Amino acid sequence: MSRPFEYEPKRYSARTVEPSGAQVRRAIAACLADAGLDAKDVGYVNAHGTGTPGNDGVEAEAIAAVVGRRALVSSTKSLLGHTLGASGALEAVVTALTLRDQVVHPSLNLEKPVADLPFATAATRARVDHAISQSFAFGGHDAVIAMSRVD
Repeated sequence: MSRPFEYEPKRYSARTVEPSGAQVRRAIAACLADAGLDAKDVGYVNAHGTGTPGNDGVEAEAIAAVVGRRALVSSTKSLLGHTLGASGALEAVVTALTLRDQVVHPSLNLEKPVADLPFATAATRARVDHAISQSFAFGGHDAVIAMSRVD
């Protein structure tokens, strides 16, 4: 039986994303493939955005590598804090509201972005037809969900 990826023993904390970003990129790419979306279709990314330079740097690099630098990016955690197990659900709800209202919420207190991405630092009205919401939990439990606007 072939494996879809090479296994490399963990050399990082259970509280951090895998440092190369390979698994985050893989989760985003698999989500887009499952949804039948091309990276250029994504208008908004609700980043997991833990507020730590290491995790946020890996996530930002993965967004740039897979989605590109066109989609608006923000993080719900900057508004609500880290709600632990509820984070993914709240981020998904906010992403659905973004699609409904066509307004991207800001990332508060984002003074020095970890990457050159179009971060929303104020509420931004934008045409968003497709969005993704990302959650990267303890121990490498990575999840990305794609959503589309419904008229």
